[in-house]
Amino acid sequence: MSRIITACVLFLLVIAGCVCGQLTVNHCDEKISTLIDEANKAAEEGDFDTAEATVINAESTFSECEKVLALFIDHRLVEELGAQIAKLPRLATEETSDEFLSELASANVMMIHIVRDNHPTLLNIL
Repeated sequence: MSRIITACVLFLLVIAGCVCGQLTVNHCDEKISTLIDEANKAAEEGDFDTAEATVINAESTFSECEKVLALFIDHRLVEELGAQIAKLPRLATEETSDEFLSELASANVMMIHIVRDNHPTLLNIL
């Protein structure tokens, strides 16, 4: 009987870790995606100073979330996203709107991919 109780407790701890990971990834995604969307909107309006400030804020937010994300997500994906976000401030200062908007969209798509890949589905479990 004690083995069953121990197994149930361990199972609940694993479930709690998975839920914590999912919530953490969703929280970081929300913060970073919001900042990327704000930068995108500012760049489309031609306000590259605001876009640059927002992208720098997104970069610092990502660096805060990076270690936590690496616990729950494949390290290569986190590093790719970090490299993608690190390119953005330089592009914002050059005021090359097409390239900057393209890289913003690419970073946003990458973030969406990371979050969707982390959702617990039957395909992810198998």
